[in-house]
Amino acid sequence: MSAGYSSIKAEFLVLLVRDFESGKISGEKLAAASDREAAQMLIGRCGGLKGIGDWSAGEVLMITIVTYMIGLGGFSHVVAGSTELFIVMLMGELSPIEAVFGGILPALVGNVIGGTVIFAALAYAQVREEI
Repeated sequence: MSAGYSSIKAEFLVLLVRDFESGKISGEKLAAASDREAAQMLIGRCGGLKGIGDWSAGEVLMITIVTYMIGLGGFSHVVAGSTELFIVMLMGELSPIEAVFGGILPALVGNVIGGTVIFAALAYAQVREEI
């Protein structure tokens, strides 16, 4: 196992990263493609790997889409954002109250709500055919 993935899935992710680095796959290409085309882009090269299929492609697409939306919306992760806010606070450019109530708490609430929604959507996707 590698980071919670089987060695085959880890190999798939390595190949996928190489395709992104080479420009064979890009966020723009995935965004412009239909769902089926996007899945084929992701599993096309790895189609010969046992255990790589629509589920793996969907998993990568979900992570990519969520990460893209977080970046696009300018949302912050509470841990990373806290570090930035503490540095600015230590530089004297932000009061502790502004850091906590203007940055840390809103990011925490957003992370809890967003994480709950994403987890619920992924859990539902896994069992929807059994319901």
